[in-house]
Amino acid sequence: MLAPLTFLLVLGPVFAAPEPWPFYLFIASLEQNNQHFCSGVFVKNTRLVLTPASCLEQLPNLRNIQARPDAPPWETYYVRDILIYPSWDKLVLFDNDIALLYLHKTPQRAKPLKMGSAGSVSRLRAYALEPKTRRVNVTFLEPVSTDKYCKSTEAVICAKKYRPDCNSDSGGPVINERYNEVVGLLPVVPWYTCNKDDTQAFVRLDNYKDWIEDEYQKLSKKKINKKNKNLNRHG
Repeated sequence: MLAPLTFLLVLGPVFAAPEPWPFYLFIASLEQNNQHFCSGVFVKNTRLVLTPASCLEQLPNLRNIQARPDAPPWETYYVRDILIYPSWDKLVLFDNDIALLYLHKTPQRAKPLKMGSAGSVSRLRAYALEPKTRRVNVTFLEPVSTDKYCKSTEAVICAKKYRPDCNSDSGGPVINERYNEVVGLLPVVPWYTCNKDDTQAFVRLDNYKDWIEDEYQKLSKKKINKKNKNLNRHG
């Protein structure tokens, strides 16, 4: 005799399995030899990535750099051109600390941000990528004019509430919450401010928007000799 069959009928909506965490398609993980060294933010048509120049300064060389959008399928894209802001000086923290990375082709999953300005009363968010887990830590910032280790200038945003450790990722965007525009970058954190609650300095983008736009136009029109695929550095 066959055993009776039992059916269980479940009524209700069926939902797709949620993503384990949100993906921030404007964040680029920068890698060299398959090792993450900094983050960046996609702007313009997503072939352009902004990152602090101080991120590149710590590398042994500027060859074989790749950008990876923060989203599956985690594809990497080689950097074709590197431009460092002409007045950047590694001995002067935060000032002119910006570089442009132009990719060899347009990423499929990246989503660029518009560039804006950080006012004194703006609500700001800082995005820091954890390379091993690919999670993004989001911190709400409180802008201030001056404090112990920081003074707001045309090149620097000073803000409280962000407490990096000495291994925190650099290069992630600072975003104006109201307009969803990138207004700054997380710099390489000096040893004397890590693991402290002091006000932190962030790279302010306001003064560089014209330079970024001019260089972007040049890069987008540049023709590459297919016989010479060497990547170029300009500074």
